[in-house]
Amino acid sequence: MKKHLLFIIFLLTGNLVIAQEPNSVGVTASDLQEKISINNRIYEGSSLWGYINGGADIYLEYGFDKVLVQDINRNKENYKIDIYFMEDSAAAFGIFSVSRFLCKNDNSLCQWYCSTPYHIQMACGNKYISIINEKGSKESYQFSKKLADILIDKYNTGNYFLPGLFNHDELKKHQNQIKFTKGPLGLQNGFPEWSDKFENIEKKKLWIMPVKTEGGDLNLALVEFQNRQVLHRFYDHNNIRSNNSGFIHIVQNNSNQIFIWELPPGKIVYLESDLSKEETEYYVNLVERFTERDR
Repeated sequence: MKKHLLFIIFLLTGNLVIAQEPNSVGVTASDLQEKISINNRIYEGSSLWGYINGGADIYLEYGFDKVLVQDINRNKENYKIDIYFMEDSAAAFGIFSVSRFLCKNDNSLCQWYCSTPYHIQMACGNKYISIINEKGSKESYQFSKKLADILIDKYNTGNYFLPGLFNHDELKKHQNQIKFTKGPLGLQNGFPEWSDKFENIEKKKLWIMPVKTEGGDLNLALVEFQNRQVLHRFYDHNNIRSNNSGFIHIVQNNSNQIFIWELPPGKIVYLESDLSKEETEYYVNLVERFTERDR
């Protein structure tokens, strides 16, 4: 009886009423309670190429499900919201981490949030969200922030947690610089200077924390390879001689040094520094204390 009833509804309306995925509707007019127009579009899977063409590849590399695009017109000004539904919170954070640039977090409700007068980006649960306005005025920015608050309330199901090393008290101040990459496009966009190091090294995950001081630069990374065989392929590619101690120290020249700690299985902490000897030793000792229990 129920099947026949559904078929009759289909004949009368032209389609079945299908329940929407919870919290997949983005911003609605009732959320804002003011006169606006909203146009929604959804792109799923490979149809993303039809929306952003060449830019789709990096989203697919991280793990993309669909994007809800919302075109909003308010007081004759256009706003655009992109809500990317990614495969997990790490993928959403990864896209966020390689997309942010010269922006600030002025929202206490969302840890991974970055804003400029024209653009707000954030990672909320498994969603990467982008909000763009046309004018960059104070009023436009405040309305963009209002949109962001609505979406945080709907989607912020939990912040992405970084691996333990990067939560050390002395490293927390650099968390907003961390890049998370899974493939070559993420690395090219987020930390291109390391692309050659990982050329043809597949299925690796990198969390890279750049530390800049008056004395120079230090890059601290956690790298997860698929297995120890891939790790040793990375060593061979970069002319690194492994040993049985689980610790490698390379002096490339008078100022640049590399330190590697092996953490089983197929995982390393990689540190390169051109800081002074004293500054470098500070970070080396910090990593050493952290890795002692994992080696």
